[in-house]
Amino acid sequence: PGATTTGNFLVAVFAYGGPATDPTLPAGWTLAIRKTEITEQVAIAYKENAASESTTGNFTATAGNGNLVVAEFSGVATSTPLDVTASAGGNSSTAASGTTGTTAENDELLIAGYCAGGTTTYSSPTNSFSIVEQSNVAGETACMSSRIVTATGTFSSDITLSGSTFWAGVIATFKAGASGAVPKTLLPLLGVG
Repeated sequence: PGATTTGNFLVAVFAYGGPATDPTLPAGWTLAIRKTEITEQVAIAYKENAASESTTGNFTATAGNGNLVVAEFSGVATSTPLDVTASAGGNSSTAASGTTGTTAENDELLIAGYCAGGTTTYSSPTNSFSIVEQSNVAGETACMSSRIVTATGTFSSDITLSGSTFWAGVIATFKAGASGAVPKTLLPLLGVG
């Protein structure tokens, strides 16, 4: 894909294996949340009010394989967009994001991220979430799903896995920009390992 649009919001789901440590993020990115389940780890990171760029930089983990999904959204607050987060983990054929506390604003972008072992594929997210992209190039697999809401509440999403395995899930909510603006999904930037 081409370069991102100046002022837009970039969000990443990074799935990786290895010890329970935060990933190293490229300059300008902020960690929203990370969850570990055994050796499955997933993180949501974001870059608010991003410059136009054609690459995200390198996301790295201390050990293990990693997969990355990055998407661009418009209409998200250009400063302090992060609202609430939650996480969950388990061993089954359905992964969960955890349930957030009540969101602060009506208009918010919800991002759920998942990590599962092997060559897992993802389908059928619940609660009106849609899969943005998934990547299962090698090792731990990554999936990002999203939803745009226009009323406050507590939010969560489950997703079906192609088989039973250890998994980790996270969710983060991000406030809209100008009063009444609703985040608009743009195309995923990449989904590579």
